[in-house]
Amino acid sequence: MTRPPRVLIADDDRDFLSVVYRFLQRQSQFECLSAVDGMDALRQCLEKSPDALVLDLRLGGRLNGFEVLRLLRADPRTAAIEVVLITGAGLGDACSASAKTGHFAVEIN
Repeated sequence: MTRPPRVLIADDDRDFLSVVYRFLQRQSQFECLSAVDGMDALRQCLEKSPDALVLDLRLGGRLNGFEVLRLLRADPRTAAIEVVLITGAGLGDACSASAKTGHFAVEIN
């Protein structure tokens, strides 16, 4: 039996994180993980090998979302994780910065 897709949601807004986590859990098609800062997101990507990562660009703590993404792509163990970049802080420079990494960002309001 194969496991359901594993999704890690990384956002320092605990209310938003909780809503997305519960939504995906209710779908019964996903195994959900959560992280509230960049270091925890990076650690879980290395230890739990999620299939996808929903990543806030403006994570608090020592690593923001762009830094987490850069480290994931540089490591062959995590380079293939599908990443969805999100932000609630306005896209502004985030669009051009994420495009340079080959990704696009979605603003969540």
